[in-house]
Amino acid sequence: MKAIRHKQQQTKSLSRRAQRIGLLELTQHAFFGEGGLRFLVAQMLDRDAPFTNWLTEPVRDEHTGILLSPVARRFCPVPTNDPCLKLSSCQDSVVLEIELDPTDAIPISPLSELSIYCDADGYGGRKALEAFSLLAAGVWPDRIAFPRHGDESYPRMGTGPCWEPSLAWGTAANICPQVVHPFMQRFLRLPFAETIANRNDSGLRIEVKVGADHAAEIAAALNGKLLLNHLLMWNRLMERIEPETARRDLPTLAGPNPIILQCTDVQTGHEFVDSRFLPAGMDPAWSVKVSPPQLGQDWTISFPTEQVASRHLRLAWLRSVDWTDFHVQPGRTRLLEGRTPKYLVKSCIFPEEDGLPDREVREILSAMPRQFVRDPLGTPPERIAKLVWFYMPAGLRRWLLTDPGSPRPFGLGIQSQVRAIPSYGRPDGMSPNAATLTHTIQLALRPGVEATDLAIYVQWLERAVNLRLDPPGQWLRIELCAYPQKATL
Repeated sequence: MKAIRHKQQQTKSLSRRAQRIGLLELTQHAFFGEGGLRFLVAQMLDRDAPFTNWLTEPVRDEHTGILLSPVARRFCPVPTNDPCLKLSSCQDSVVLEIELDPTDAIPISPLSELSIYCDADGYGGRKALEAFSLLAAGVWPDRIAFPRHGDESYPRMGTGPCWEPSLAWGTAANICPQVVHPFMQRFLRLPFAETIANRNDSGLRIEVKVGADHAAEIAAALNGKLLLNHLLMWNRLMERIEPETARRDLPTLAGPNPIILQCTDVQTGHEFVDSRFLPAGMDPAWSVKVSPPQLGQDWTISFPTEQVASRHLRLAWLRSVDWTDFHVQPGRTRLLEGRTPKYLVKSCIFPEEDGLPDREVREILSAMPRQFVRDPLGTPPERIAKLVWFYMPAGLRRWLLTDPGSPRPFGLGIQSQVRAIPSYGRPDGMSPNAATLTHTIQLALRPGVEATDLAIYVQWLERAVNLRLDPPGQWLRIELCAYPQKATL
């Protein structure tokens, strides 16, 4: 165990060093180029139109013509004429009701997500955000919380990736999509197909367990604040070129400083990585070089070995847009696709000014991946503690003896040992009696609380955290240490 702890400390030290040194210049000058990141929230007006966050038709301001694009790649509009969710409380649950239009099958992908926006502008905004976080920490229906196709549980905060990461290599497309922005706490995402599956003639009803003490308070704070078909826009454009039979020359990329997210030979299926972000251990023959313009504004691409036929080439890249002269009026400014109004701006632009010193620090912090080095010897106890505290349902958290000033504010300790998995209560995909690294965490209950009354919350929390243990194959058990006196839940 001493060797394991030493290895964990060594890995964490390397991770911190990578954060301090390895990504500072890379993220600022390579990922985000010369312009700073700026954002605004817009409401989708034409929800029947097909959605994509790459430019089939440029999104532009109706007065200045300045371009912008949606951040979320997996966003799917909800077929409703009433974007406002109706909330009510029922015993220990908050009930969300969505009115849906009668429609045929909705064409979606397995990764499509339903996005809920919390309008925190104006009076009651901070209280709404607090209630929104409690709602997200509640126990959602299993079909929504643990979809079959997903590698993580729902709900998920934020807007999601701006591009689907590559499965083969840790390229720029794997780091750049997880954009951190000021409106992270205002968006909550659910798996679209699983959420819509149980619709009835009148619409959709979702019941979230949050605890009897919180249900009425959360429903009141969020009344009129939760909205559908709202999405985040930014001063970056996702552009894409599809293979064309008639094309002879290699395509050029509009700048400034384009970042290649996808470069694929559709005939062979080979993927090529931007040479600026070539991972260690990857042969440069599988790279593509992006060169600055000699004349004009377009950047050129080239391959270090044989050229890929342009008629077989699919390219996607990210470029920045200058928003210096872009000013909006929330509730009035419209954004067009072609000549058709498709979005209505609902928030101010943030950050308001692009101050260079602040922008450098802000974007470096925003670009940092959450995890640089995978610990081959299991998830460190500190990370387990953070995961348990972050995903703990509100209905369980309020019954624990807590110490907010402690690194582990929720319980009595964590023990890790190699042991056999029992035949009951095991994580999905694990065989019974197989030996694995097992983490046991004990949660201290307030006097008089019965552990059996909280079993549903513990089961949900175990599943949510087990999905996030890295590397896979570990198992987390949660034990409640109850006291003899009975309390009323």
